[in-house]
Amino acid sequence: MIAKRDRLPTPSTPVAADGSAHYGVFERPFQTLNLASATFPFYGAAMPRGLVRSRLKEFQHVGIIGPDFYFGMAIVDVKYVGTFFTYFVDRQSGSFVERNARSFIGGRKLPENCWDHHGFFNADGIFAHLHNHLDQKSYRVSMEVPARGTTPKMAAELELGFDLESIEPLIAVLPVGAGRTNYTIKCPLRASGEIHVGDRVIRCDKEGCVALLDEHKALYPASMWWKWATFAGRDASGRVLAVNLTHNVNEDDERYNECAFWLDHKLHLLSAVRFEFDAVDHLRPWRIRTTDGRVDLEFRPQGERKELIDFIVARSQFHQPFGTFHGTVELDDESIDIDGLFGVCEDHRVRW
Repeated sequence: MIAKRDRLPTPSTPVAADGSAHYGVFERPFQTLNLASATFPFYGAAMPRGLVRSRLKEFQHVGIIGPDFYFGMAIVDVKYVGTFFTYFVDRQSGSFVERNARSFIGGRKLPENCWDHHGFFNADGIFAHLHNHLDQKSYRVSMEVPARGTTPKMAAELELGFDLESIEPLIAVLPVGAGRTNYTIKCPLRASGEIHVGDRVIRCDKEGCVALLDEHKALYPASMWWKWATFAGRDASGRVLAVNLTHNVNEDDERYNECAFWLDHKLHLLSAVRFEFDAVDHLRPWRIRTTDGRVDLEFRPQGERKELIDFIVARSQFHQPFGTFHGTVELDDESIDIDGLFGVCEDHRVRW
C-alpha cells in the first residue's frame, strides 16, 4: 500500500534525549541539529556518545540552473577526509569545466544549522565559504578557485533567497538502516549574483535562474548506496518547477523518503521512487518512476561528472550525469508536463 504522508510539527531537535530519532517530514527547519546525540549501533552495542560524531557524514551542495548553463558546488566532510568540487556546464556548446580538491587535516567545516552559521573549505589554493542565514531569508555562497593546467580560474558570489513565507522546503529525518539516521533539507531557491569561469562572467537573476539546495547530515552504515534525481526550471507561464527523488538503503521508503515536487515553491510529497538505467553506461537514457505512478520521467544525459576515490579502507564510486528530463508529474489537481528541464542524476556507491 502506498502511504500518504503529511508534514509533521517540528520537534525541538531531530534526536530525542534518549538517542532515538524523530522520523518524518517536518513543517519548518530545526533550530538545533543534534545528529551526533543519536544512539549509533556498533558491533552489537551502542557507540559511546563522544565517538558518534566521528561517524557523521556532512555535505552541502548548491546547483544553479540558468537558461544556458549549470553550475554546481559542494563541500563534503566525512571526518577523515574532506572534499570539494565545482563544475560549470555550458548548455549550448556542451563544454564542461570541473575542479575538485581534498583536505585530510582540517581545512573544512560544514554549517551547524540553517539559521545562522558558517562553513568553509580551504585547501589546495581553493577557498569556498557558506553562510546559512535563514534568519535573514538567504543563503550566501562564495568561492575562489585558481587556474590549474588547462582548467581556468573559477569564482562565484551568490545569494540564494530563502523566505519561509513563500518557499516550502523539504525537511526530512529518515532511517538509513537499523539505528542509522539521515537529516536533509532540500528546496528550490531564488538565485542572484555572479559566476566567473575564466574571463567569462555569468550574471544570475531571480527571474532567470533557480538554485537547488541540498544540505545533508547523516549517520550512514559502513556501506551505502543511493540513486538521486533533481531538476528545476520554469513552465510556459513562469512558474518554478523542481523535483527531488531519492532511492537508498532505507527499506521503509513508502513511509519515509525525501521524494518531493515543487510547484511555484509549494511542496508536494511523493511516494517512493525507482530508477532504471545502464550501470555500465550512465549516458544512456534513465527511466524514473514513483511507485504510485504519479511521476514518470525519462532522463536524457548530455554529459557526466564521475569520480573514483579508493583509500583501501574507504571507497567511493560516483557518477553524476547531467541532462534534460521529459515526462509527467501528476498532482492532486493538475498534470504537469516536463519537457526539457535541466538537472542531474546520481548513482553513488560508497564504503566509509
